[in-house]
Amino acid sequence: IRLTSVALAFAILTGLHFFLAKARWGRAIRATAEDWEAAALMGIPVRRTYLLAFALGTALAGIAGGLVSVSYSISPSIGIEWTLKALIVIVLAGLGSFAGGMVLGLAEAASVVFLGGPYREVVGLVLFLIILLVRPQGLFGRTR
Repeated sequence: IRLTSVALAFAILTGLHFFLAKARWGRAIRATAEDWEAAALMGIPVRRTYLLAFALGTALAGIAGGLVSVSYSISPSIGIEWTLKALIVIVLAGLGSFAGGMVLGLAEAASVVFLGGPYREVVGLVLFLIILLVRPQGLFGRTR
């Protein structure tokens, strides 16, 4: 079931990529995200583009929730663990960085091997605190 969910997620991600790269409205979303004033000057209906982007994000969140609910039990606190991991990844390497997820994943995998399973989440939080103390701008952040 999880393998099917991953395959479906990659198919949806590929479709989203082609939509944003090739479709007229996808390019409008990208242009509006880059500079809404320039997009408006080029004739893109900015309000409709925002509406479409919000609807697309909502639909993708619903699909993700459906895929997650197949593998996990549903509870009010189901997303807290993933939200915490996302926060740690963003602090480690910045938004949109693949390296932060890799660092967190490797640290958690190493903790399972060396410390045991229950300490996996603790290692992520300790890594988070160490990075905040030693390098507040993040691992790959720029100093000004």
